[in-house]
Amino acid sequence: MHLDFVSSECFNSTAPTELSILTATFSCLFLIVTIPSNLLVCLAVIIDPNRELRTQFNCFTFNLALADLTVGCITEAIFVYYHINESMDREFGHHIDAFMQKISHIPFLITAVASALTIAALALERYLAVTSPFCYRQYFDVQLSVVLSIIIWIVALGFGLLNMVMDYYLQCFIILNSVLLFTGFIVCFACFKIRKTLRDASSNWEEIGMRSTREDGDLNIQKKLTKTFEIMIGALICCYAPACAMVYYMSVCEDCNCEVVQWFRDALAWLIVLNSAINPFIYAFRNVSFRSAVNIIIRCQCRHRQTTTLHNVF
Repeated sequence: MHLDFVSSECFNSTAPTELSILTATFSCLFLIVTIPSNLLVCLAVIIDPNRELRTQFNCFTFNLALADLTVGCITEAIFVYYHINESMDREFGHHIDAFMQKISHIPFLITAVASALTIAALALERYLAVTSPFCYRQYFDVQLSVVLSIIIWIVALGFGLLNMVMDYYLQCFIILNSVLLFTGFIVCFACFKIRKTLRDASSNWEEIGMRSTREDGDLNIQKKLTKTFEIMIGALICCYAPACAMVYYMSVCEDCNCEVVQWFRDALAWLIVLNSAINPFIYAFRNVSFRSAVNIIIRCQCRHRQTTTLHNVF
């Protein structure tokens, strides 16, 4: 496999100084955006000042925000440190050992797998909510969402720790052909069935000419959540598809130019951490309930609201 050539020939090669500086700069900018935005999303779900965010969908939203927050706090912070040191390598002879390279890759791989599997879980949640609402309300509760989120992190942690005994490029290739293809299949199937079910439901109600206010509201809610989910998928594809193409290129190229490999290695990381930076603006801040909760948290009005509520009760 050509990945063996890439790993053996390019692993110890020095990246261009301008590339290292550029990656350190991008990582710093992404960090500034990723941490506060995803932290606010996590706090909004945990505090839930308006008592309307603790739903199955938002449980996975929290899980995705937690993965993205981890990207900002750990992955991007390590990237800044690592690539600043890498930029000094050629000019000052600074040595970056293999262990430091492994440490920089582990959180990146963990969060990438956790994000992809969370998207798959969201697809499953949307599929059941739209196609089997009765079973969804009866069995797919918040507790089950929490259990699935924990399982996702256990699997992601396992993939990340494999990097200690496996080559980084080879592991990216394995993740691409297992986790991402699995997620892609689940998402495509779910989106097709969801769209068909919503279209059929709307047509049936229009033919009958009767629709209760509650049923109309439920259908609109499902449509809005599904629309949000589809936008998330679109952003994921825009970021992950070029990254996947780069991994495939490195796996089939013959006598790859190591400088090109270095650029692809960093561009792959840019795209994935970019997805973590823009996610909150897609699935949270465009949502009225999230915006309201975040506004209350930013203004530190949670305690005031609780005090006012207690005063009104007594």
